[in-house]
Amino acid sequence: MQLLSFALLLPLLLPPVLGVDTKPAKPDVPFSRSWGQHYIWNDCSLGRNDIIQKSIKMNKPVMWILYWETKCDACYHLQNSLKDHNQVQRLSQNFLFVNCNATEIPDDSDFYLDGEYSPKIIFTDVQGKVRPEYYNKNGKAEFKYYYVDAPQLEFSMREAAVGMLGMKAEL
Repeated sequence: MQLLSFALLLPLLLPPVLGVDTKPAKPDVPFSRSWGQHYIWNDCSLGRNDIIQKSIKMNKPVMWILYWETKCDACYHLQNSLKDHNQVQRLSQNFLFVNCNATEIPDDSDFYLDGEYSPKIIFTDVQGKVRPEYYNKNGKAEFKYYYVDAPQLEFSMREAAVGMLGMKAEL
């Protein structure tokens, strides 16, 4: 009987003793690029027009995260801040999320607004029009669309959701 009990417990005891991780690996979320596994990301390489069509179909504005640099400490800090931020996750239901690296950023002048810097977050309405009034009100005037962390972004997301979706916004 003791031998049977030991045989049943062995599979439970052996992995921790051997240092084997028994938790299933988190699936990689397509297009997340380390910006957070809890969000639904859209493929920036589709291009602005296809993303706008999806925005119209889903009746959701778009939040674009643009970054021109491959090694970006500010991007890394913002990525880590976004990964598990509950309020931003909840507000994300109001938007299509897109992150674009330097080779994918739409070559449209309205995306550049106040210059190239990373990361830059802009919002477009359901029709694809850039909405420059939604920016980091607590940031620097010369980098209006730059966010240090998720709490700063949360304020702009809330403002953009209410401004573009009205009573339909999930707050």
